[in-house]
Amino acid sequence: MGPDQPWNLVPLCNEHLLETKTKGIKEMFIRYSAIRFQIMAMGWKLNGLGNLDHDKLGKPPKTD
Repeated sequence: MGPDQPWNLVPLCNEHLLETKTKGIKEMFIRYSAIRFQIMAMGWKLNGLGNLDHDKLGKPPKTD
């Protein structure tokens, strides 16, 4: 989830939208190369923890 900004919106057909809601965008990123390339072109990447990350998202504060 995030803001309704161009870098955070991916147009999907109804079938893939429903699949995204049930399986999650990370699974869609891994499963479908077309969606992965679209998301990567928008600046998203998998971080070291295996989660999707974008430079425009706020980062949680570090805990020491």
